[in-house]
Amino acid sequence: MRRALQITGLAVIVMLLSGPALAGCATQIATPRASPSTSAAAEPSRPGTHHPTDYAIEEQLDQVVDDIERGEEEEDIPGLAGIELDPEAHTVDLYWVGEPPGHVRRTVADPPPGITVNLRPASYDVRDMLAAVDKVFTEYEDYLDGASPNAEGTGITVEWTAENAKKGPTAETMAEVAGMPVFTEVGEPAEPADG
Repeated sequence: MRRALQITGLAVIVMLLSGPALAGCATQIATPRASPSTSAAAEPSRPGTHHPTDYAIEEQLDQVVDDIERGEEEEDIPGLAGIELDPEAHTVDLYWVGEPPGHVRRTVADPPPGITVNLRPASYDVRDMLAAVDKVFTEYEDYLDGASPNAEGTGITVEWTAENAKKGPTAETMAEVAGMPVFTEVGEPAEPADG
């Protein structure tokens, strides 16, 4: 399975589709536009177009992710907290709890030419953060619009409206339920579902 270019915060967003019913998890993967080349020999780029070298970098970054995941889902890889890609800087930031397995250490030590892989420590892996998302939603689903693991492995982030932030539980209270830090973001009220 090919991956999109950038896994943004390894953002697994849990959304309420209607009323208090929990719809489940969906992986949100953002694919940013590559920046045009700045070399004098490069042809001008139009917005939304890629220079051929951008595709090569994207493929190299995708290959690093494939080498790390080996076809497994993120939550099935013990220790993996998140992967952040920066195509402009040609870097992969890999957040890991504990010592990664040999194939991951080899990928960090010997990435494709021109690509840098930074191994960064994390406190929680994806599996633990997803379990925390489930606990928080089970307890506070009437107040929350979404929740996701933090790619850096620092805990989870919940999203809610300003109104629910005022009347709902505190981040500290949700952290007790989650068993890890909970960060909050205030978003716009959800629009009603059609139908």
